[in-house]
Amino acid sequence: MTTYFIRQSPRLDKFFRARPSLRLRSKRLHSPFSVGELTIIICVTALALWKFSYFFQSYFKNGIKPSKTSTWRYAMFNLLGHASGHPLDVLLGFVMLPISRNSILGTHLRIPFDAALKFHRLAGWGMLVWALFHGSAYLGKIANNPSTTLWNDLFKLNVAPSKRVFKSYLTLFGALSLNIYFMLPGLILWIVDLTIRSQSWFNCNKTTIQSARLEANGLLRIDISSPTIQTYLPSQYVFLNISAVSKLEFHPYSVCSKPNSSTITLLMDPGKFGEGEWTKKTALLAKAGGLEGLGCKIEGPFGCLGFDLNRVDKVLCFVSGTGIVPALGIARHVLDSCVSLDGKCQVVVYWSTRVVGCGQISLIQELLRDSTNNFELHIYETSTTLNITPPSAQTITFASEAAPTTTTDVITISKNADHKHVSVITTSTFAPMQIHTGRMSVADVVSQHSLSDRTGIFLCGSRSLMKDVRTAVKGHGGGPRIHEESYEL
Repeated sequence: MTTYFIRQSPRLDKFFRARPSLRLRSKRLHSPFSVGELTIIICVTALALWKFSYFFQSYFKNGIKPSKTSTWRYAMFNLLGHASGHPLDVLLGFVMLPISRNSILGTHLRIPFDAALKFHRLAGWGMLVWALFHGSAYLGKIANNPSTTLWNDLFKLNVAPSKRVFKSYLTLFGALSLNIYFMLPGLILWIVDLTIRSQSWFNCNKTTIQSARLEANGLLRIDISSPTIQTYLPSQYVFLNISAVSKLEFHPYSVCSKPNSSTITLLMDPGKFGEGEWTKKTALLAKAGGLEGLGCKIEGPFGCLGFDLNRVDKVLCFVSGTGIVPALGIARHVLDSCVSLDGKCQVVVYWSTRVVGCGQISLIQELLRDSTNNFELHIYETSTTLNITPPSAQTITFASEAAPTTTTDVITISKNADHKHVSVITTSTFAPMQIHTGRMSVADVVSQHSLSDRTGIFLCGSRSLMKDVRTAVKGHGGGPRIHEESYEL
């Protein structure tokens, strides 16, 4: 409930989504968690510790203490063993809660699924650590009481001799108890999610692969025909299953097609995987012409963008590698259906890639064709090395042979003072795409824009790139809204 009301306030929403940072000398340290995530972690930890301390003193008052037949050491391990089992119920509940893809966490509270999975993993690690503590306490109890057998203390099978079989119960490490109700909300959400996702199995014959082609730079584009009009929000993704490749594997891919269309467009990079991996096998099948016309299963869409595109005037996307795909999806959404409060929203994408020639990707060419001066793409090809003698920037302007004489091509070669960032920009006065050779200087790029609370920043790339962007934005000020995504779930 608290999260829902926070989402209704843009200021509170931006505050709880922000990552706190601390400047130490010349470096800025960023927290791996947002303010909202830290708040939830602190609350869950406090709840688990409170439950442990409550049952610790409760068991102590009710007789789990030293007696004539037990020592202090045995009583202490016995007390810790009983009390430490209760926080595991709390952690189990929070482990189950975020795993549902179709749940109110994403639809109403706008919590991205990858962020929910991050908390799921963290709660799982916390549960593992606490379970080791719980088990160690029981082993210490057994070690200090030679008359207690391992089997009787750890595995208790209690069957009332005068009762029916269905009234007997099995206790395994105390996992099945009345406190299992902590995991019921997550279990109910998971059952509902499983029911919704099972519909894809019945629509597999209606959803077919319309076309599949390998782009010039090795990327694989797949267009899937759906029997109904699909509505997608920016930065959403689907899970794809192709039974001809694998009957059980589902893989997540960002959607970069039009928001309201019967065609689902996906873009994937098979080059970074081995021969036996799903994406690689899919690319080999597409190269042989065996994908077109096959039925497939689609689950989704899932995910959400951390800010409303209708409340921003400019979106800056800093991506690397396959992070370009959700950025292209955001650009497509803006071009087709998004209008900010003061008119058309502008999208500027900065893409760092090791592959040369990425500007020829069909999706990029389609966006450039449909753009009305509100889409810019800057590609940084980091695999090419230049040896430039003068440290200062130099500009060469000449008439373009492929265009009218009134249009000029400008090639700018620049080298920063630290000799780490080299750029070669090839652009035309009418083209919104610029090709850079060398690494991106994030601080210089951010300084070119005036940031405000009407600016949205999308990050999907390497850790170093996202860290550099956060540092540059923090030093620049202006309070933009930042949304981060990882390469994989």
